[in-house]
Amino acid sequence: MTRHAALADDIRTAGGQSELQIWPDQVHVFQALPRLTPEAKPAMRRIASFIAHALRDTRIDQAAG
Repeated sequence: MTRHAALADDIRTAGGQSELQIWPDQVHVFQALPRLTPEAKPAMRRIASFIAHALRDTRIDQAAG
């Protein structure tokens, strides 16, 4: 198991949400470089979707009291 997969598992075990995505042949934070890599835009769409879903999650309201 990679460090990344272990971290994702730890987050889920603690009750958090995690989605590990591996984008082969990409540099660190490639999502910030849409002019250099065509994969940046779809990656940012997936990130935005994950965040939007997490913010709608009712468990967040329950945890906040």
